[in-house]
Amino acid sequence: MQEKARALSEARPSAARAELIAIQREITARLKAEIRDTFGGLPPPVQVYYDEYWREISSFERIASRAELLAACRAAQLVYVGDYHTLRASQQAALRLLEELSEGERPVVVALEMVCATHQRVLDAFLADRITEREFLAAIEYHRTWDFHWEPYRAILEACRERGLPVYGINSEPSLHRPDRVIERDLQAAAVLDEVVARHPEALVFVFDGDLHVARDHLPLIVASRLRERGLRPEQVVVHQNAEPIYWQLAEAGLERLVDVVRIARGCYCMFSATPLVALQSYVLWEHNHAELEDHSAPIWRGERWEQVDVTEQMHEIVHTLARFLGIEHPRLDDFEVYTTHDLGFLEALARDRRFSPAMLEEIKRHVRRGESYFVPIANVIYLADFSLYRAAEEAAHFLNTLLGGFDPEPRALRDAFYVRVVREALGFFGSRVLDPRRHCMSVEDFRRFLAEHKGRRLDPEGRAVRELARLVLRHEEAMARALAGERRRGPRIGAILRRPLELQDALAHALGYIVGDKLYAAVLRGRVGRDEVRALFADPLPPGRAEQLYRELRQRLADEPHA
Repeated sequence: MQEKARALSEARPSAARAELIAIQREITARLKAEIRDTFGGLPPPVQVYYDEYWREISSFERIASRAELLAACRAAQLVYVGDYHTLRASQQAALRLLEELSEGERPVVVALEMVCATHQRVLDAFLADRITEREFLAAIEYHRTWDFHWEPYRAILEACRERGLPVYGINSEPSLHRPDRVIERDLQAAAVLDEVVARHPEALVFVFDGDLHVARDHLPLIVASRLRERGLRPEQVVVHQNAEPIYWQLAEAGLERLVDVVRIARGCYCMFSATPLVALQSYVLWEHNHAELEDHSAPIWRGERWEQVDVTEQMHEIVHTLARFLGIEHPRLDDFEVYTTHDLGFLEALARDRRFSPAMLEEIKRHVRRGESYFVPIANVIYLADFSLYRAAEEAAHFLNTLLGGFDPEPRALRDAFYVRVVREALGFFGSRVLDPRRHCMSVEDFRRFLAEHKGRRLDPEGRAVRELARLVLRHEEAMARALAGERRRGPRIGAILRRPLELQDALAHALGYIVGDKLYAAVLRGRVGRDEVRALFADPLPPGRAEQLYRELRQRLADEPHA
């Protein structure tokens, strides 16, 4: 990986990559300005903390590996992991690290900011299954003391319960949460951690606290000072997440998708799971109490403050950003409607529209039931099942594709309709990568590896679905290779593959389209495919028979293109 990273970093960035980075930085800066205008600037004590944190993450020593990070953490007594509270990927990445660290023989103890130290008995009761989740949330007054998305934090607590890991709350009472009391909060957390180390002298203490708190000169320094008073000098490791300055440095070198971990200094690392834009959007949406358009909080915690953000404005910006990158100018860029999971009248509104046949409505309901975002081309309607940025960008790309290429409602032959879906999914995935460059998809090799690693194993329903899809992808790959080579020997035939249930056809179309879209994005960044060519793909009306031909052309042209 290091050789590949070095080769890419030495390559001259393409004009497309440079412009894309500029667009993303511009949007990020604009979001920050909007946050300052809407919610005000940082109070002086927090600004000092922020500046010290920012200096710490302004650069890095070198690219590291996950293995190096794990080794450093296992050699330490205290590991501090920074949390971006509104970003689910932040909690998920911390959970993965915790799970890996807990697999060894050394005991692991967890300290969480999300629970006040005064609620320790309630936390113990919840982990011991003596009280229900609802009772736990009510007892700790979750909406008053924390109020961030509950699900990712619940996953952390459930993992600790399953593994028998002791968990300690280190947060302060909300009365100390005023901006001018930030140091007092760290002093109180340090006192709790001092007790935890004394109680578990042989354990690795995994501290999950806000990203500003875990900067080396903040909570870790205070804890180290307290422990030195007892003659202890434990090894400490700080793990930041998604440091913005470092992300841009990696992006400008073409490394943002290749690098998961960097070393900032001795005992200080940063791991990446999201882009700065994704993180900032999560904060803006949380500030508006919108929960990323999907309500993951218990209804009892919403209260009267709950209000829905007008996401149409955000979708307009996403559409215009994608159009700008592709050089698309069109008078109807704003000609769409947006519905979300909060719009309970969505299906009723479509049912009243005479353009929708019963079959069309059933197709839409099928996607809604599966929790999928969906673009309805006949009415230029975007339905968002959640507000992950990449999903919104994917549906924005579908809208642009329809706007430029048109929409033919006439029924198509099964094979033709399938490849139309594949091409549409390819363009949708391409669009999602423009806005969220860290998005991944499974490659053909990933599917092949999945089958090899799970051969003969019993899988849960989700695993069985992936296995069935992987087999279909590989059969289609073989059938397409044979068809392109003009071979007529026995083997998988595309027509037979497409006579599968509709849900499997959809899954296969997504998988094949995503693979092509991912490679297309990589080719554009490397300057091997021009944006004018991509714009032409968006504008292709795909008359009968054209979609399969286009898929074959793209597949051959991008065959040697690595995934970005």
